[in-house]
Amino acid sequence: MPRVWPILLCVVLLCASARSESQEAETSETQDQDLDPTRVIASTTISLNRRTSAGTEVPHPVPASIFEGEDAAAASFRFCAQNNMENLEAVLTIIKHLQPLLDKMDTVPETSEPALRSAGAYAKRAKEAIAEGRPLDAGADLIRALKREGLDPEAAERMKAQLTNVFWETKRFWEAEARAREAAEKEEARAKAEEEAMKEAAARRLADEEDWARLEGLAGDEEAEVLAELNLQLINNKGSEGETSVPQVAKMLAGVHEDELHAGFDFCVAHSMYNSDEVHNLGRMLGQRLPPEFRQELRGKWESGNCEERATKAFDLERAAAFHSAGVAYARILSEDGSEGCTPEQLKYSKDRLVHCMTMEGRSLEFSQAFREKQWEAALRKLETLRTSAGPSVVEKNATIALMEARCMQQLGRWADAQRVAGLLLQTVSYKGEWVRGQPRMMAVQLGAGAALELGDTEKLTEQKEVKKAYKGLKSLKKLLESAEKKLQANYNKQALEMMQEALGVVRAMEVDSVMLRSTILIKVCRSQTEMKLHDEALTSCNQAVSARQTPLPGMFVDPRKVSEALQARAKAHSNDNNWDDACSDLREASALASTPEIEQQLREANHQQRMWNERRDHRAVLDLPVNVHQLSKESQCAWIKKQHKKLALKWHPDKAAEALKPRAARKMREVSSAKDELVKQLGCKGR
Repeated sequence: MPRVWPILLCVVLLCASARSESQEAETSETQDQDLDPTRVIASTTISLNRRTSAGTEVPHPVPASIFEGEDAAAASFRFCAQNNMENLEAVLTIIKHLQPLLDKMDTVPETSEPALRSAGAYAKRAKEAIAEGRPLDAGADLIRALKREGLDPEAAERMKAQLTNVFWETKRFWEAEARAREAAEKEEARAKAEEEAMKEAAARRLADEEDWARLEGLAGDEEAEVLAELNLQLINNKGSEGETSVPQVAKMLAGVHEDELHAGFDFCVAHSMYNSDEVHNLGRMLGQRLPPEFRQELRGKWESGNCEERATKAFDLERAAAFHSAGVAYARILSEDGSEGCTPEQLKYSKDRLVHCMTMEGRSLEFSQAFREKQWEAALRKLETLRTSAGPSVVEKNATIALMEARCMQQLGRWADAQRVAGLLLQTVSYKGEWVRGQPRMMAVQLGAGAALELGDTEKLTEQKEVKKAYKGLKSLKKLLESAEKKLQANYNKQALEMMQEALGVVRAMEVDSVMLRSTILIKVCRSQTEMKLHDEALTSCNQAVSARQTPLPGMFVDPRKVSEALQARAKAHSNDNNWDDACSDLREASALASTPEIEQQLREANHQQRMWNERRDHRAVLDLPVNVHQLSKESQCAWIKKQHKKLALKWHPDKAAEALKPRAARKMREVSSAKDELVKQLGCKGR
């Protein structure tokens, strides 16, 4: 029973009010109104003398209210419980000051409980209220009973003792309510934060899609101004009907093409016309449709230098897998305005390289087209063809192509490959300047961070400023995981479990469907549930974690160490449930995957406990019999055994268990039946 604070009660009626003061009472921040928000029908202020730490007594005004459904007894009991005045005399004193408030009212307010005829009836109803978890009603009925005249002294003493216990139960009731409110508030705050995070995740996803659209120019060039156009008839000799003529329009677009050769290169590549002469013929005809002064202005923007220098720069672009820019550069060398000073060998070299660049650019366009159409597998096949033709070292130097490859792998769920390709890309780019959204290097960082998160790796996710901004939940998630581990180590298992549930909410809010990350969290959940003896829940969490870690992910091998970690956690859950057979089995498997001295020691201990459980099991503990059952008569012991067996057999019947928990239920059923048979045999109980 909690300590009763020493309070010297000196009740002084300072002011009294009835319904006219109810509005003021409703707005005051008092404990009783926090506990019961119903409307106040009468209120007063009572001065209590409280002893300070210095030993002096200081008057302290305390509001006292009567709520709808209460009489003076109920309101006085509640007031005394709130102010630690846990004795009958204090309650009766408060009644003397609350009852007049009711007597002055024009109509007698109805109470929530009907009046009874005798003290015994009130005591009986109080007992029922206690059993139903209504300590305030029980306390009020005990006060009503104790107010009766002519009460038997022994009965009065019993009721006073019961009243003391009800005061204590009331405190426990309020504490439970406070905890429930706090939990509800936390859950509401967590749900709100999760909702906000989901909105941020949706906005981030939309921004990411816009970045990808800009990267590939998915917005199109329909709005671009046409500087020159040419109507053509292309001959198609690939059909079954022989040669056919197909009308096409070649265009030079402002802001898209740097000059007519650029436009000619694009047209030829788009129509698989891998011929250097076609590029120049088309460029020449488009150029004739441009004003001479404008055409001359465009020439002034070409690369300067002699033929060899310009060819070297074009080859550097080609080596960087910038086939489009390299092809246009070679085409300019071969043009009438650009070939001056070039030897025949240099012109032949540039012509060959131009055709090669056109071919590579065509294959690159096929890859890009499949990428735009979100045909991820087809895009990777096209990329492999390009890589085979151009050389892997060449393709890897193109940040855009590498980023698109990582994107394909991301969309296919090949997280390990996506992380690897994004990492290789970041090794080739410059780290200078500001990192902003939309840059290939920034997109690679974000893609790699998302892939790492899917793989359950939270160690290096928050190094980049923009990643912190994009994944606000990452910092919270890392903090929760670290704090939960500390709580587990300190055996604060309930707090750890709450943190893990919050972590799962963060993962959901970030819209991350990471099997490995969830398995990491579930292992911690299992460990906390194991220590809290939530056996069914712990087994479910561990089973999910083991299954997740045993299932290979696309492009990633199963890590035996991670599987071993999950098996160790499940073995601990089995051990705490006295399931030593499965505990030993899990530890043997964990040892085979990644043997450590710790696992070997756990396995030895589990083997020992398994032998003890099989040979010297405490059958009384299995049936959950009272510790002093052996002191009872033989008949009483037999009755207890049969009673507990029936109770536990109903509890552990496999048909009542969830599918995943049926093996545990069946094992418990066997143990209960075995314990009953063994104890009945030992005692020689009749009617087995």
